[in-house]
Amino acid sequence: MRTHVMAIFKSCILLIFALVTAAFMNSAFADFSDKDYKTISNIVSQFSPAKNSQLIIDRIKALSPQVTKIPFPANDNSLKYLTNYSFDAIKNPDFKREYNKALAGLPKKVHHENNWMNGLKTIVAAPDDYYSTPVGKLVSLFACRPHDCPTQINMLYDPKAKQLWGFLHTDDQKSYLFGNPSDDQLAILFIVIGEHISIFE
Repeated sequence: MRTHVMAIFKSCILLIFALVTAAFMNSAFADFSDKDYKTISNIVSQFSPAKNSQLIIDRIKALSPQVTKIPFPANDNSLKYLTNYSFDAIKNPDFKREYNKALAGLPKKVHHENNWMNGLKTIVAAPDDYYSTPVGKLVSLFACRPHDCPTQINMLYDPKAKQLWGFLHTDDQKSYLFGNPSDDQLAILFIVIGEHISIFE
């Protein structure tokens, strides 16, 4: 009897451990180092309109535990073409409209020098991901210039609100914000970038 009870107890402990581990693995929380926060601060300090770097960092710390990667839902028309790669996303009419609007907000010279972004056709892309966040469920998208991946765009798209924001980072270490995100929206973008923030150092 005692052996049976101990076996049940052990099974319960293992189940709890598995659930906690799964929850942790699905979290987008990134344990940023001081160096990472300095990198984020350097990026944010270049944005126009200006953003308060320390405020963004404070929001990253507050929001990180609430950002979780989740599976894409099936049969959601608002996510059509958004569940694979960035070069497919442009086929989604709502995304295309918001993306083109966001790029139009970049300085003309910067946009002209980075015309690889137009249409998201000649790019290197990573798989899109889907996140549950305090500001809604968001699609993360990434693309970089072929043969020059330090030059890249990182974006979040809210298919419900039909809003897109992100930033362009160039190989000369300059960063340009687009989409006019709130402080929380920008903080969540950095949370999603997570450990890959080191590429901007």
